[in-house]
Amino acid sequence: MARNGILLIFLMGLLVGCGSQASLETPAEDPSQPVVLPTLQVMQQERLSNPLADLKPAGISSDHAKTTVGETSYDQIQDDIANRRWNYLFLHFWRTNSSASMNTLPVVATLHKTYAAKVHFMLISLDADGGNPDRVAAVMNEKNYPFTTRLLARSDIEKTLRSLEPNWNGQAPVTFLFDPESRLLHAFQGAQSLEAYEAVLKKHVQ
Repeated sequence: MARNGILLIFLMGLLVGCGSQASLETPAEDPSQPVVLPTLQVMQQERLSNPLADLKPAGISSDHAKTTVGETSYDQIQDDIANRRWNYLFLHFWRTNSSASMNTLPVVATLHKTYAAKVHFMLISLDADGGNPDRVAAVMNEKNYPFTTRLLARSDIEKTLRSLEPNWNGQAPVTFLFDPESRLLHAFQGAQSLEAYEAVLKKHVQ
């Protein structure tokens, strides 16, 4: 009788152990049942729960329009000066193969931040004459300069600069400030400091 009781207890223990193990195992998928894909609502909830999902790589701005450089001419520049569509005009000639020009661009960018509401900044590249025209747009885009930039035809460079400054020394940069009546207020030959530009702008720009 005692031996039968021990055997009964042993069998009951085996049954309880098997039941516990079975409850821990994941039930096998039934291949006859259809696969349920996540709904759009579930996918949206998962995206909201992951704030990093929509982050763009650093330095990339989807709303930044890349600068493209069109050509201009003597006649077009004279038209820009004569037909006032802005208050004052800051007309800046430069070239990519001039260290003085390249060092002046950040200064002009600083001026733009201060005076853009009253002064139109127009940059004209002289790269058609011995420079690198393909480099002009790249320079603008690398630094995100917010300027209107055009490439002056090689045949018009001498004529354009001499018409604005008869004593032009052939170097870049060279800059001209015009008032709303298209009158030349000041000509800057060569690289200038921020203080030199601002001294003239503060004197004339109201």
